[in-house]
Amino acid sequence: MHNLEKRENDGQYSYVGVRTAAWHRLGNTYFDRDGITVEQACDDLQVGEVIGSEGVYGTVITPLGVATVLDTSKKMTIRVRPDGTTVPLGIVGKNYQIMSEREAFAFAANIIDSGEVNLISAGLLDGGRRAFCTLRLPTEVKIGGHDQVDMNVVVAFGHDGSLALTGVATPIRVVCQNTLSMALKQATVAYKLRHTANARLDVVEARRMLQLTYSYADEWTQAAEQMISTGLTELEFERFIDDLMAPKNLTIASAKSKANWETRRDQVMQLWRGDTNAGITGTVWGAFNTVTEWVDWQLPVKGADDPDLARLERTAQETLAHAGEGMALKQRAFEAAMAFAN
Repeated sequence: MHNLEKRENDGQYSYVGVRTAAWHRLGNTYFDRDGITVEQACDDLQVGEVIGSEGVYGTVITPLGVATVLDTSKKMTIRVRPDGTTVPLGIVGKNYQIMSEREAFAFAANIIDSGEVNLISAGLLDGGRRAFCTLRLPTEVKIGGHDQVDMNVVVAFGHDGSLALTGVATPIRVVCQNTLSMALKQATVAYKLRHTANARLDVVEARRMLQLTYSYADEWTQAAEQMISTGLTELEFERFIDDLMAPKNLTIASAKSKANWETRRDQVMQLWRGDTNAGITGTVWGAFNTVTEWVDWQLPVKGADDPDLARLERTAQETLAHAGEGMALKQRAFEAAMAFAN
């Protein structure tokens, strides 16, 4: 489930992105630009201003009639949109420090400090209670001078006390609740700032913490470089996918199982020889990418009206901790490719 906020004032979903439409196809995507500014994203999302109430009121019915009770130890966080409409976000302690999307998103931009317009996605989740933005790092990871893996900084936080301001470096482009959960779960190190009275947005500290996660990109680059520098013949690739994907006990399998396997095998071999592998065919890196491409675009889905959309949704919902068939196969392919490269 994408869990994006659907605004009551105009019926639109609170998501904005660039270049590539999100799998949920909601919100606003700019196909004619590589990035947008924090201000543009906040304007599109109609974030407005987030304020706190003076205490929290409750209404109860007693034997003496209707009574209104005030709790001064709590406050309600409320979004006031540019058109004046209001949205209740959560009940928090009176000392809870409210942070706006403009402040948090600008903080993320300051961490990168590249002087570029590089925000690539942003959105509001769970009725606007949580927010996220994804910014592309200016330094891209090159794989053997051919492929590249874009590393992003994702910043997310909540207005209801459910999520501290959290920043991670990840290759995942966050577009919804599912991909946000994936990015946060797979991050090895995160920068966190709780909404307390002494909280301080420290760019230097955030950079120091996130620098640790940049080593993930270095490790990934080393692994990919090792794979791309290791040759693989077509016959070796056929053995690679047979060992990786063929059903067990194939010799005694049913005719239908054998036919299904032959179809899958033919699909994978066509991808291996296809244009999407240009420049890396004949390498272990090409073998790994062939398998992942087949998982993303051809792994069968049952009962789906739109198979491509169903595959994207399945990919977005999977994590290493909760791996489905596709993620599990990718992980085995990576391990097999690294074993061959070593």
